[in-house]
Amino acid sequence: MYIRKHELQRVTRYFFQLAEVSVSGYYRWCLAEEQRQFRETADERDFLFI
Repeated sequence: MYIRKHELQRVTRYFFQLAEVSVSGYYRWCLAEEQRQFRETADERDFLFI
């Protein structure tokens, strides 16, 4: 189990480096999902008025 857990962490860290994304930036982006959806809905509603 120990080896499997650390292999996954290495792979995850590799993908963050490959995408040039910080770990904290990724988690901040995930937490902001609800706000992005709210803005998208508001934009779609505003578009209908144009």
